[in-house]
Amino acid sequence: MSREEHYPWLQIHFERNVTIHKVAITNRFSDYKNRNLTVTVGFRSMQTLDEISSNPLCGFYEGPTRRGGSVVMKCKQPLTGNYLVIQQVTPNEKYHLRINEVYACGS
Repeated sequence: MSREEHYPWLQIHFERNVTIHKVAITNRFSDYKNRNLTVTVGFRSMQTLDEISSNPLCGFYEGPTRRGGSVVMKCKQPLTGNYLVIQQVTPNEKYHLRINEVYACGS
């Protein structure tokens, strides 16, 4: 779980360049439900809080997620990079990002 902040995010850095075509996100078993989630894949690392990822968009999920449920986002086209960022992009509000598991499909 992230701390409460504007645009909370989770960044995964791969050891090498990968091509991603689908991402599955499993929500935690809590009363909180994630919504307005974006998944981006690319070569730019998130550096500061309160920014929005500038990498190409794989998918968007309006939500809300089910308690303990999974969301699968399929990229419109395969994306290559060494960073995958999941971010909640609800403006003007602070949130926690509560993710239990992330599975990225690709090569």
